[in-house]
This record gives sequence, C-alpha cells and structure tokens, in this order.
Amino acid sequence: MPQTAPFSLLYVLAADDQLMFELKRLDVESDEPAKKYFWFHFNYHNNQLTPLTFSSMEEGETQRRAFAEGLLEFDTAQGTYTPPAPAEPVKLSVPPEPQLPLRAEAAVRDYFGWQ
Repeated sequence: MPQTAPFSLLYVLAADDQLMFELKRLDVESDEPAKKYFWFHFNYHNNQLTPLTFSSMEEGETQRRAFAEGLLEFDTAQGTYTPPAPAEPVKLSVPPEPQLPLRAEAAVRDYFGWQ
C-alpha cells in the first residue's frame, strides 16, 4: 500500500467490535460535499465496510448525524450510534488521535479502488 492515503480523517468513533468514521477525499476536486465527504461503519468481526447514507447534521456541543442506517450523536470524548429498531444503541469512544486500523484502511482503499 502507498504510504500516503488520498484522504484525511475528520471523525473516528470506536467500540470494541466496530468503528464509525468520516473521511474527506483529497483526490477529488468538487464543490459537492457528497463527492468529497463519506461516513462509514466498519465491523471488526467480518471486516465489512458499509458506507452510510447521509441525511442531515446538527453541530453544537453535541454533534448529530442522521443516516438512513441510524443516528450518530457525539462530542469530543464519546458518542452513541442508534441503528434502526430493534437494535440496541452502541456506545462509542473518541480516540485521542483519529486513526484507522490497517484492515479498515484496506477496506476503504478497496471501496474506492485505490491501490
């Protein structure tokens, strides 16, 4: 894999078995946010990367992101992801430095077709 990834991480929230994150593509020149900004869910059990379908956001002390796949609420230390019923909310933590595990980064590279 190349040393420099063509994206920057904006938000990373983690639980023992999953990861949610937003990235900004650095290889795309566009004024359309949907072409540059992406939210993903990564499952550690099966190494599955799922793109999240962004719906809306609210910024403030607590940030909120609504997706077709559920609601994410977070601040600078922790968060909660509430998937559609009947699933239980997932408690997430914000790591001190946003970083993807190698297998999650490999899944992102595969998703975008990067080598």
